[in-house]
Amino acid sequence: MDLHRRRLLGLSAAGLAGLAGCATFAAESADPADPADPADRATLTPQDGDETPTDDEERPAYAEGIPDLDWTDIVDLETAPLTLALSSTSYSTHDEAQVFLWFEETATEEHPAKIRARLVNQNDFPNTFRLPETPPFGQVNRFSDEPRKPGEEYAGHEGRNRVELVLAPTENHELVETATKYELADDGTWRLASDSPRIEFPKTVQLEPGEYVDGEYVLVGRPQGVEYGRPTGTYKFWSLDDGFEITAWETDSPGPNEESRFAGTDLPPLSEESEVAWYHDADESTPSYVLPEREETDLPTAVRFTFVNHDRESTSCGHWNLYKLVDDEWFHIGPRAHFTICHSLRAGGTVTWTLQAFHGESIPPHESRSLSIGHIGGGTYAAVAGYGHATPESGALLEIDAPNVEITPTDDVERERDGETMTLTAPEYGAAHEHTVDATLTVTETEKEPDRTLVAEQVMQEPYGPLRNVVAEFERGDNVERVVMRTDGYGAKDVLGPEESRQRIRVRGTTYELVAERDEE
Repeated sequence: MDLHRRRLLGLSAAGLAGLAGCATFAAESADPADPADPADRATLTPQDGDETPTDDEERPAYAEGIPDLDWTDIVDLETAPLTLALSSTSYSTHDEAQVFLWFEETATEEHPAKIRARLVNQNDFPNTFRLPETPPFGQVNRFSDEPRKPGEEYAGHEGRNRVELVLAPTENHELVETATKYELADDGTWRLASDSPRIEFPKTVQLEPGEYVDGEYVLVGRPQGVEYGRPTGTYKFWSLDDGFEITAWETDSPGPNEESRFAGTDLPPLSEESEVAWYHDADESTPSYVLPEREETDLPTAVRFTFVNHDRESTSCGHWNLYKLVDDEWFHIGPRAHFTICHSLRAGGTVTWTLQAFHGESIPPHESRSLSIGHIGGGTYAAVAGYGHATPESGALLEIDAPNVEITPTDDVERERDGETMTLTAPEYGAAHEHTVDATLTVTETEKEPDRTLVAEQVMQEPYGPLRNVVAEFERGDNVERVVMRTDGYGAKDVLGPEESRQRIRVRGTTYELVAERDEE
């Protein structure tokens, strides 16, 4: 097989501006003759080239012809009412190959959508690359998985492999000698022709440092799948941990096609600064939204919430939060904190967050992107993601059928009563402290207006341990007038905040005045 070898040229850096940080440009190398071809290996033969830089800033030859790319390349088909998003447009393999992909043309009445793929040796030494592990350059990995719908955990379709997408090589492919035959079906989808020849790919290709091999493909379906049309969803072209995806959605109807049980519900804002796009307000024209696995549940439960980005722009920062709606006011239940990292979601992408909720104690989460939280009572909750286009956040409601939460004390405090005063001592009080000191919270009931209100689900979470013990003591009904909670500086700050020493907090209709004091040695 006679392929052409590209020698390194000095080019301007503008062509790959959109992929800054995606590729490491290889250095210029010598030009030795290639060995004889084994039966299952493709190698490159030398071709003279101009090595004179064409710009002040040198750029390797593999950048030639690559357009400005974002992480996702998007086209609207002319033959069907579908939008396709290819992502990511660059990935690296275990053997340091860099693969670039982009749409050359969309589908028309004359030809299917065309995708160009480029495989580059990013090493500073000659290397042989295993094509079965490098989509779409392998015999098998140019066939997709079955489509996965937004919010679904696994791929699957009643048509099984008949609905898979195929990247079929054209005559403009440097690793095959036979071009694919294809035809336009009555439903506007391009498919392999029934008499299309079998395409044989080599198993490996040998490349010098910075060399690359090009391949043009048409994106088609199998002829056996015409009765299923072109299902929407995400099609993965994958091998081991490497590959890319093509996501299809209806161009004019990117949003959900089912009505929410909360449709028509008016909600108060999460805060004065926050604006949320709610799933129950979305319709088929909504390009991005949080899709709940279900909208009502009992406990214990695990519910998946998926942010769907059928927009043409990426979005961030992506942190998820759980809120509860009580008396027309939202209360933040968890998580306690977020990492400062900002997560970006590509155009056409989805990201799923799982809520594991329990009426009693929680168990460790079974997924990395999730919240496992205990002491949850019945009511209306919201899962809110920090993604959105029309608004900074997007969310979906969840109705939980469960008993009310009881506020119970922790089992590690010591109780000592002196008249109408109850003193509670936490195990951290009096312990050896390196970064904090002992502190005391003195708490009484008051008729004054509160500074803030907490619900039982908040009080029972770990940061509010001292307050949890105090409220439980008052609610015993033992005619206690004052509770002294002996803890440490961290415990006091968790309840009052880092700058406060006095605060009034309302819990279940009762307002408590808390005064924090640092214990003198």
